[in-house]
Amino acid sequence: MNAPVTKDAERVIELSNDSFSRRDEAALPAVQSAGNAGSLLQAIERVASNPSMDIAKIERLFAMHQQLMAKEAEAAFNDAMARAQAKIVPVVANQTNTHTQSMYADLAAISKVITPLFTAEGLSISFDADRPILGADGKPLPPPPQGWFRTIAIVSHAVGHSRLHHIDLPSDEVGVKGNTNKTPIQGVVSMTTYGRRVLTCMVFNVAIGDEDGNGGGETRQSVDMPRTKTKQDNSPLSDGERNHIKNKMEHAALTEIDLKAKFGKTLAELTNDDFAAAKAWISNPSA
Repeated sequence: MNAPVTKDAERVIELSNDSFSRRDEAALPAVQSAGNAGSLLQAIERVASNPSMDIAKIERLFAMHQQLMAKEAEAAFNDAMARAQAKIVPVVANQTNTHTQSMYADLAAISKVITPLFTAEGLSISFDADRPILGADGKPLPPPPQGWFRTIAIVSHAVGHSRLHHIDLPSDEVGVKGNTNKTPIQGVVSMTTYGRRVLTCMVFNVAIGDEDGNGGGETRQSVDMPRTKTKQDNSPLSDGERNHIKNKMEHAALTEIDLKAKFGKTLAELTNDDFAAAKAWISNPSA
């Protein structure tokens, strides 16, 4: 007489990619949960100890175990990313692009703020320039165009799941006026730094307090965004913000005398509350 098919045996059948006979399935040890890779592994170990068990069935069970492990790792990755992003706050711009007279946060400033937050959740990010990237159709993406370079971010979680993100950029050897301002090596380094910064912000959804789209040493089109303030801030400007105002004043042919007449303060006395107003004044001194 055939052994009865138990409820636990039916759970194993649900996990299977290929149908087993109900008779063989009833002989398998019970699996406590259809979505638990650890329970399935215990079942596989018990099945493997039975010399009469079909090796092909054991191999299929092990493949199911690997699939469950991958799903659990992906779920842990998503949970960790959500927790990390919930903690990440906007990063204050700390550098000035003298070519575009706009501010940006360099990679060091971004990393200083966010790295302790995402590593505490078991996440890490590393970079590469030469590994296969699969498109939505599952096929490898073509290489970047001639003269362009690919920067790849590998975002990993301690449980084992990883994701790849990439950006293709040209070498950054030419300034905004079309003049060559870097050696080929410097251009590649500048482009790579920019790519790493952009990818880091994309992966962890990082906002910049005075975001402009420029990177450390790179010369790219900027979008000078106004700073959003929620409460009064009379703290002094940072060195980067002060240099930003100074450079904009020089570009607009304004002096500290003009600044003093408008705000009743010297450049060194300006506070964070004055920052947005000072930029607006420099853009339209007659207003």
